[in-house]
Amino acid sequence: MNSGEKNDVHDLRNDEILRYSRQLLLPEFGVKSQRRLKSGSVLIIGCGGLGCPAAIYLSAAGVGTLGKVDTRSLQLKVFSLAVFVWKSSNPYTCTCAP
Repeated sequence: MNSGEKNDVHDLRNDEILRYSRQLLLPEFGVKSQRRLKSGSVLIIGCGGLGCPAAIYLSAAGVGTLGKVDTRSLQLKVFSLAVFVWKSSNPYTCTCAP
C-alpha cells in the first residue's frame, strides 16, 4: 500500500481486506483502486461462453454491482458454456451451475 492510502483501508471491512489481500499489496493497485472497484458497476451483455466467466472474475475481483442482459434462455446444448446461472425468480442473485 502507498503511504497515502493507509487511512483508506478503514473503508473496507475486515473480510474484504482478507479476501482482496493479494491485489491490495500490488503497488499499482492498492486500497484506492479496490475501493473504486467496490463502488463500480458492470453490465454484461450476453451470458454465454464469454459473459459467464467474465461475471465470475469481475465478482471475484470485487466489482460492487454486476448486471446482465441476455435474451436467450438456458438450453441443454449450451449448458456447458453457462457456468454461472442467473436465477430468473430473483434478478439480483445468481448461482454457479451444477
